[in-house]
Amino acid sequence: MPYMQMTEEQFKVPVLKNVIYALRLVWQMDKRLLIGYLLQEGLYAVFSRYLQNILFLKILLDVITGSGDFRTYVGELAAFALLALVVKVAQWEGMRMEKCATKRVLKLLNDRIFEKALSVDVACYENPEFYDKYQRATMVTTNSFFDLICFDFSAFVADVVALVCVMATVAAVHIARDAGAVISYDPNYRASLWPSREAAEEQMRRLARQADLIKLSDQETELLTGERGPRQAALALRRQGAACVAVTLGPEGALVAAGDGVVHVPGFAVTAVDTTGAGDAFWGGFLHRFLTLNVHPSELTADRAADCARWGNAVAACCIRKRGAIPAMPSLREAEQMLG
Repeated sequence: MPYMQMTEEQFKVPVLKNVIYALRLVWQMDKRLLIGYLLQEGLYAVFSRYLQNILFLKILLDVITGSGDFRTYVGELAAFALLALVVKVAQWEGMRMEKCATKRVLKLLNDRIFEKALSVDVACYENPEFYDKYQRATMVTTNSFFDLICFDFSAFVADVVALVCVMATVAAVHIARDAGAVISYDPNYRASLWPSREAAEEQMRRLARQADLIKLSDQETELLTGERGPRQAALALRRQGAACVAVTLGPEGALVAAGDGVVHVPGFAVTAVDTTGAGDAFWGGFLHRFLTLNVHPSELTADRAADCARWGNAVAACCIRKRGAIPAMPSLREAEQMLG
């Protein structure tokens, strides 16, 4: 929905009151139409903002990693295409319902305004304030009216789904931790995905307290701990209960805190073509090496953590030599060659 410039007088309008009034009008006129329109708006919001990205990414990763057979890929792509078609049809139907409902609602509004105008004393029209309100009441536009009804409904549904996802993630972490699983956490802060920095800080710090292994960049240290320095931030997270903390430092490599100390692990000298996905590549290499050590997070010494970080640096170095985050991810053999 496009944003419109509003005057100071328009800001004083009781928006919630008008939204409730608009919903009542449509509800009185056609209950099924209103319910259908809101449902299609919600379906589109969920699909466009979540299912489309998550489902498509899953299919893409399956194809790249070869984790399924050809029939599986075809089935997943067919399911994705079918879902996209259903959503598109629902969107077209929603546009038709909006057009139909707007005409009927505007007619109802105009009839009510006319009836009201006939019931007032003629002297009221000599009052400029009354006449101005009457004129504005008769100038309700199609788009603005239905924007009022929707109240950016798709964004509202997306926010609700996002809240459910956060709650589900936190619950899953608690269940996994209670079952004895190792919890790995990479906050991967993106300002555009959060309503505010404060909200991101609260949720990320909450999850960090549940993690055994934490990876963060040198730009996320203050967000998670309030400390700007990588060393101070790593030690702060260790005091909160993390068994191992790795802070990526770009071309300078990484700093790890585990066991009895803090170690700086230099990066590999390569020509960077595209740094997209470097942090994910580092953490993937780190976790791969951790799993091969076959130890509990509490058994990670500073030297063992440094060994894991060296693997992370190698995978990241391989990744940034090519364009694209996922296509540039190296094979195990390429990472081993980088390690020498």
